[in-house]
Amino acid sequence: MVAGAVDYGGYDVTFASGAAVSQYGCVKIGSADMTVIQTAADTDISVGFAQTAATASGEYVEVRHYGVTRAIASGAISRGTRVAPDASGKVKTAATGDQVCGIALEAAGANNDLIRVLIERSVDIIA
Repeated sequence: MVAGAVDYGGYDVTFASGAAVSQYGCVKIGSADMTVIQTAADTDISVGFAQTAATASGEYVEVRHYGVTRAIASGAISRGTRVAPDASGKVKTAATGDQVCGIALEAAGANNDLIRVLIERSVDIIA
């Protein structure tokens, strides 16, 4: 475990950032143990959503891995639809071939809207 990394055994886990991370951005495992970086593709496997921001590598980030989180929408999203990460750590409506990271509990009308998402632990690519 990275020095200073904390596992609360609950809904949030503290990771070191491997790069800058936006608050409420979708994150994936980084290149070192107990590090995260923002997702960069709709096929990335998300480990959760950053609850705090990091402006540089090495800063600590609280990541929600279970339950309900806020997420940054990349565009219009209908309530009740599955969402997937996009190229900048935001969420978008999931399409065939995407890695699902949650279900939108609220609708988004535009880019950068904050919505609530139920985190879905899925290793399956939706078809």
